[in-house]
Amino acid sequence: SKLDDPEDSVRQAAFSTLKTSPNAVQQHGVVLARELDHPDLQVRQDALYLLRISSDAVQQHCAAIASKLNDPDISVRLAALTTLRTSSSAVQQQCSAIIDALDDPDFRMREAALVSLRASPDVVLQHGTAIVTMLDDPAVSVRQAAFSTLTTSSGAVLQHSAAIASMLNHGDYRVRQAALDLLRISPNTVLP
Repeated sequence: SKLDDPEDSVRQAAFSTLKTSPNAVQQHGVVLARELDHPDLQVRQDALYLLRISSDAVQQHCAAIASKLNDPDISVRLAALTTLRTSSSAVQQQCSAIIDALDDPDFRMREAALVSLRASPDVVLQHGTAIVTMLDDPAVSVRQAAFSTLTTSSGAVLQHSAAIASMLNHGDYRVRQAALDLLRISPNTVLP
């Protein structure tokens, strides 16, 4: 593949050519998936970027993409989450790997994992407990992402309304406000 050519200008030309055509990305999906293991960081990032152009390619190669959630480079891990969330089917198939990313020490990964889960309200409902635990994350942006993710599934809000209601006593006013906003989504919830 020219994406891993030693000459940067050749790699960039190959990248530019492929990024204009989802069909070409789909046709070269196997090659792009193979490039996900390339030692050059830029090649891995470019391959992830190209794969996300075609939701069919993402769905077909979602296991290879999800394997990048363990990449040593945070930018590749974040790009893998961004790529997976372009296909709700890929999020459903790789939901365990995405849920595991909620334990990442880097708050950006936890936030991006929550954003990725939004692609599938069914996954949000299925893994509501894990998402609710993120309501008390030390990072404000992660807590906000957890609340926003829960809004995609009123069933998850209803199922976890007691845990959400407990956040009404949180020390951060933004958490209290978000909890109120979430509880309003579910008409059967009685506010304390």
